[in-house]
Amino acid sequence: MGYRPRIRRGGSVYDLPLPVMILDLNFQKRTQTVVVPQEDGVFPVSNYRGSLNVAVSGVIQIGNPQDGDRTIGMVTSLLTERDLMVAALIENNEPLIFYTYVASATVAGSEIGESGKGTRYFKDCAAADLTFNVTNRSRRLVMYSFNLLVPDGVEWRSV
Repeated sequence: MGYRPRIRRGGSVYDLPLPVMILDLNFQKRTQTVVVPQEDGVFPVSNYRGSLNVAVSGVIQIGNPQDGDRTIGMVTSLLTERDLMVAALIENNEPLIFYTYVASATVAGSEIGESGKGTRYFKDCAAADLTFNVTNRSRRLVMYSFNLLVPDGVEWRSV
């Protein structure tokens, strides 16, 4: 099992560029309360799991660090990576699966990664946004970030 963030939408799999610097999980809980007359405070009536927001930030490394300047190939590589991320996250309305840990990259006759013991993933996700920061001082690194909404708030694990 290895830390390998990837996205699967339909039959397509996209491995996120490494390194992924930040993977924030913001779990939400829904609580309904009632106010009782002549009593202080509120009283919880129901308490259940809410949605989950997943914030991911990473870096796309451009070209060979030994080179002094960006070349056409490096720029083309960046544009291709950007286009792949936009296609995987934004351009399609069907839900996606976001994997964090993948036990097996290829398992014949099964969904990628889901049958490997220990694989962790979020299913039925929707991408909220995707941002690229190409204005940093390093000419070799392009920062990216995106947010996912996981409606059921569950991190699934294959056993």
